[in-house]
Amino acid sequence: MPENAIETEGGYFWLEDDIIHIHNKPTNKHTLRDAQIGISMSRSIAIGVKRPLIIDMTDIRSIDRQARQAYAATGSPEHVTAVALITRTTLSTVIGNFFIGFNQPAVPTRLFSDYPSALAWVKNLMS
Repeated sequence: MPENAIETEGGYFWLEDDIIHIHNKPTNKHTLRDAQIGISMSRSIAIGVKRPLIIDMTDIRSIDRQARQAYAATGSPEHVTAVALITRTTLSTVIGNFFIGFNQPAVPTRLFSDYPSALAWVKNLMS
């Protein structure tokens, strides 16, 4: 993790090149509380500016319904410009596709299997 990363019980959060980066810690179930902490941390790091997110959700095994709803609600154009979800495992890809399909985020949201591809997509949207 970068030196400026802020650690919470659920993950690491940092701002780099005007992009909010989130690396989730391994967990069996990502809950509403995890989502609320993550949303609060992201908003704090954003300092009132709409920014894209790159979220590494590789180590998440499950996200409960309330957490998905909270994330979908905060992924609104008022707070976020785009969301790149990094999913390096079959399970995290299924969870990511489920999130996108059922919660229909209001901002561009895509899955990626690696960080460089996610970063390139976000930077392309920023230009």
